[in-house]
Amino acid sequence: MLRRIRIALLGLLAVFALMMPALAQSADQRVIATDPGPPGYEIDSYVTATLPALSGRVVDAAGVLDPANRKALVTRLEALEAATGDQLVVATVASLHGNPIESYANRLFNIWKLGQKDNNNGVLLLVAPSERKVRIEVGYGLEGTLTDAVAKLIIEQSIVPHFRAGDFAGGIAQGADDVAQVLTGGTTQWQRHAAADTPIRDERALARGEVIMYVIFAVAAAAATFAGYILLWFFLRFLIVLHLLPQRNHRNGFWRLLDKVDADLYDTHGRRIPRHSDASHSSDSSGASVSSSSSFSGGGGSSGGGGASGSW
Repeated sequence: MLRRIRIALLGLLAVFALMMPALAQSADQRVIATDPGPPGYEIDSYVTATLPALSGRVVDAAGVLDPANRKALVTRLEALEAATGDQLVVATVASLHGNPIESYANRLFNIWKLGQKDNNNGVLLLVAPSERKVRIEVGYGLEGTLTDAVAKLIIEQSIVPHFRAGDFAGGIAQGADDVAQVLTGGTTQWQRHAAADTPIRDERALARGEVIMYVIFAVAAAAATFAGYILLWFFLRFLIVLHLLPQRNHRNGFWRLLDKVDADLYDTHGRRIPRHSDASHSSDSSGASVSSSSSFSGGGGSSGGGGASGSW
C-alpha cells in the first residue's frame, strides 16, 4: 500500500514539474509586474510586444485624437518641457491586455524612461478607452509637486467628465493643461483643493462669475447715473420755466450753473428766444390790426358844414 502511495506522489510531482514552465509563461502573459526591478531588468518578450513604442510626446495608439488635436497637444507639451524641464507624455492604448492600468502605466513609464535621468521628472497620462481607464503616472522627482491627491482631483474633475460625454480629446487636453498648471506654479492651489476635497472648477467658475457681476454692476451704475442726470436736467428745466429758480439775468455765483440747463432758451446776446406760441400770438395780433384798419369806413356823409377856427 505504501509503495502505491509513493508511486502516486512521484507521478504527481512529475506532472507538476512538467506544468511549471507553462504556468509561468501564462502568468507572464497575464500580469505585468508593478516593481520595475533593478537596473537592466529585462521583461518578458510577450509583455514587451503589448507596449507601444515611444514615438513622440503624444502616442495615440487607440486613435482617439484627430491631427489638429494631436498637434495642439504636442505644442502644449513642448512648451511645458521648455519652461520647466519636466516631461509630460500622453498615451492612449487599444487594450491593457487584461492588466491593471496601474501596472501597465508603471511598466510603460519605466520602459520609456520618461523625465530627466538625474531629476526623474517625468509624467505619463495614460488612457485606455476600451477598458474605460485613465491614469496619471508620476516620476519620483515630482511626487511632492504632483501628489497622488492632486492627480486624483485632476482625473475626477477635469478628465472623467469629458470622457463620460464621449469627448476624449477634450478630456485629454484638459487633463494635460491641469498637469501643466500644477508643474508651472499652481501646486498650492491644487493641493489646497485636494486636501479639502473641493472642486477647483467651482473656484474658477466663481472667479468668472465675479467678473461678470462686476461688469453688470458697472454698466448698471453708469446707466443709473446717466438716467439720473437726464431726470435732474428736466426737473431743473421745469423749475426754471415755472420761475421757481432764478432767471438768466438774475443769476450769480452758484446759480450760473443753471445757464447750461436753459442755454437753448436765449440767443448769443442773452435775449430770450420767443417760443413758438409767443411768435404765433404776436403774428395773430398784428394780423388782427391790419384787418381792422382796412375794413373801417365812414357812415356815407358828404362835406361837413360847421366847425370852428382860431388864430393868434
